Amino acid sequence: MNTGWEKHILKYAKPDILETKSLKNHVYIVTGANTGIGKEITTFLAKQGATVYMICRNLEKAKKARDDINETAKSSLVHILQCDCSLE
Repeated sequence: MNTGWEKHILKYAKPDILETKSLKNHVYIVTGANTGIGKEITTFLAKQGATVYMICRNLEKAKKARDDINETAKSSLVHILQCDCSLE
């Protein structure tokens, strides 16, 4: 499945620094990482070689999303932290 960015990338004249920058040895935390923009950001970061911690409320949905992301990004550096950020 192509993301919106992948569908429209040909409209851009040259690769952006974000497409060529390696993120190896960088660690990111993404909230809401199992759906929507959070999942897209997590996938992008994983593709660039970053270690990513997904902050998700639902563990089952998070595991499914992580497996999809790892398969797409050819990465095993995506981890899950179960948490509800709305709780103090």
